[in-house]
Amino acid sequence: MNLASSPARGTLFYTLRQEGLCARECLRFALRHPRYLLVGLAVYSRALPQWQASRPARMGYAFLQLFDDYMDGDRACSEDLSGVAERTRSYWQLGRFEPEGVLNRLGQSFYDALHRLPASEAAVAKADVAELLVAMHYDSQRRLLRWRLSAQALQGHLRQTFRPSLSLLLRCAGCQTQVGAVPAVVAALSWCSVVRDFKEDTRIGLINIPKESIPAGVKDVELWAHPQVQAWLREERRRGRALIEASESEIKAVAVQDPAAARLLGVFTRSMRKYLLD
Repeated sequence: MNLASSPARGTLFYTLRQEGLCARECLRFALRHPRYLLVGLAVYSRALPQWQASRPARMGYAFLQLFDDYMDGDRACSEDLSGVAERTRSYWQLGRFEPEGVLNRLGQSFYDALHRLPASEAAVAKADVAELLVAMHYDSQRRLLRWRLSAQALQGHLRQTFRPSLSLLLRCAGCQTQVGAVPAVVAALSWCSVVRDFKEDTRIGLINIPKESIPAGVKDVELWAHPQVQAWLREERRRGRALIEASESEIKAVAVQDPAAARLLGVFTRSMRKYLLD
């Protein structure tokens, strides 16, 4: 698509085209894994009664999930991933994307939709996105190069991924609660991501066990089945109980002033319980 054939931003045709593109990508995510079907249903169930106000949430989900799929190799990409990541970050900083390409079009719609938030909130949300793009690009690098990180480096990276993710979710959902009020929820989400996807992540090169806990001489392809790694993973599943209980305490405190945020965060804690080990 060239500039001459692109509908002008802000027109009805442009809006309908972008909404159709967003819905199509959400459907593609859902067809890839049932987990994304639930996310998509949650996004669009809120959209029906509040179509305009919920636009940042659905455009943000489509844009960031597509970028993540490229970085993780879940969606084929004909370009160098570092080039895609650097260009996307540059466009985001400028607030202006080229009109060609699905990722660019969704990125522009998400950036524009954030203007529906108060100026101070939009500024923080834009900074969160910039941080998250860096974290997802880093995942692509460590996947391709099969980096093994120290416990400190790994925990820092997981925080850099889930803190801005949750911050964005709360802001785009119109909640008053800020991510700093729920550090245990951030920690629990990081924990869940590791234990839930450990086998799949290891298969593609994302090594989410600290290098200090990896037995000497064990190759990546042997990690999942190694008895010491399985023991580490069982211990991680047990450790999650304290994180989820701390998260639930934070959510109860949040519920007093912000029941909408408490309901939203409660969905995550309930879903994470299935990955505990009794």
